[in-house]
Amino acid sequence: VEDVTHDGTDDVLAVDGRHDRLLVLDSRGLGTHRSIEVDGARGVAVGGSFRTPDGPVTVLYAEPNGLQGPTEVVAVRVDSRDTLWRMRGSRALERVGQPVELGLAVGPDANSDGVWDVVVGMGPTVGSRVPEAEQQRCVMLLSGLTGQALWTQPFCQKRSPSAQSVTLGPDVNADG
Repeated sequence: VEDVTHDGTDDVLAVDGRHDRLLVLDSRGLGTHRSIEVDGARGVAVGGSFRTPDGPVTVLYAEPNGLQGPTEVVAVRVDSRDTLWRMRGSRALERVGQPVELGLAVGPDANSDGVWDVVVGMGPTVGSRVPEAEQQRCVMLLSGLTGQALWTQPFCQKRSPSAQSVTLGPDVNADG
């Protein structure tokens, strides 16, 4: 994350071992600069943070109800500790943003609002009751500023046994 400790070096984000706090670590002094409470926090998105007009924001993955419940992707303002937005899984796609299995990344500004956007992998929860033939893995693009979907529907494929990986990159077809 950008230099939030104002010591001339970028800082580090980490989730603590109790899975309920995001830590902002001073990379120069190697101490905890700030602790932000996030229920069920498990991991930080690839690319981790971006800047809004109100300051730096980080995106993380959370399991507020454990593995069996819907998961969340949460955007938190690093300076004020406020939640900017939250996306919660629903229906057959209850598991959203799990960084290793489904993917979660922050990247370039896809909607030209001046703020980087977020790509989220989605799929069924562990032990899902959705019939296997109906299980899918999907990807959705969200506005980094508002958390609103930038696509009218997610891009989905039939679930496979392997993990998926997501990222945002430059506009390769130059369509804006």
